Amino acid sequence: MSWASPITVVVGIIQKKDKVLIQKRTPGSWMEGRWEFPGGKVRPTLKCTYELERELYEELGLTFFELSDDQLWDEFKFCYPGMSEAHLKFFKIKATSEEPVAREGQHYEWVQIMRLPMYDFIDADYRVAMKLMQEFLMNKVN
Repeated sequence: MSWASPITVVVGIIQKKDKVLIQKRTPGSWMEGRWEFPGGKVRPTLKCTYELERELYEELGLTFFELSDDQLWDEFKFCYPGMSEAHLKFFKIKATSEEPVAREGQHYEWVQIMRLPMYDFIDADYRVAMKLMQEFLMNKVN
């Protein structure tokens, strides 16, 4: 898989108390079998929060209305070998009572934040998982 030009990717960090929602990449997909936070590529000219709402609905049947730029939690540029650079934007979202539905055949789990290091994340998401864990520990101390 290669991207022709730099892209923007939006990702949802959906949190329910001390757990976050992660999903496993499906067989035959790029980086199959590895874990990630749900999200996807942003189409040119569309707003990131709109695209994240769309991706979460398409992938997991979750409906979030009016996500805002204020929910942007982290962003950075990342480049996988052989691909162009991606601008990754991670939005922190509180879970609703709605339960996910694996619409694309992917496996998903609600995982305790402290157990995130036990999962084989794609590289960029691993970095975010570690940051989530540090933040969670800091909030427990304070």
